[in-house]
Amino acid sequence: MIEIKHPEQPLFIMLVGVAASGKSMFANEHLLPWLRSQGREAVVISKDKRRNEATVDQGITFEQFQQSRENITEIETALKNEILEAAQAKKDIILDRVNSTVKYRRVTMESVPDTYRKIAIIFEPRDLGLLFMRSLGRDSAKIKEGKVPYLIPVRSIKQKLDKLQLPTRSEGFDEILTVSFEQDSSLETPAPTPKRQNPEDLSR
Repeated sequence: MIEIKHPEQPLFIMLVGVAASGKSMFANEHLLPWLRSQGREAVVISKDKRRNEATVDQGITFEQFQQSRENITEIETALKNEILEAAQAKKDIILDRVNSTVKYRRVTMESVPDTYRKIAIIFEPRDLGLLFMRSLGRDSAKIKEGKVPYLIPVRSIKQKLDKLQLPTRSEGFDEILTVSFEQDSSLETPAPTPKRQNPEDLSR
């Protein structure tokens, strides 16, 4: 899954990809269980989870939540505190968030101790139509389970897609990996092993 060169060194794993690219599923169904199977303490820190809880509590939509600067500031502060708390406990950290720009990632990386090995995992689906279909499928599954769907507008996905800047080693990452999905109708199963980027890709 991921090469653990120094077992005693904690990992900071930043997932990079727009909504519906498969970050949460991969983190919770594959990466987190695998890390724990290696005897490591690990935690997933998810912006979607906190945002979904907030929209339910406030009785508002995704778009209404995004339009409130107060909501955004509150959730970002909570995520930063979660990262600091996990780092103090020396746990492996999986950050499940879009992490779409260099500037956005830089702010987060500054709160991660130098003792951590920092890994970025890029999620490949970057076709708008494919992402929107995955988003609809995810919402349908949530409704069937009696859960509140995200209902992310296609324009919001497009905005993030247009702004997406792929991470490079120059940002402070020790390793950059890529996860791709099968281009079938269900799009339920991610590739089990993240692929390493070519060295020339990492320096761009």
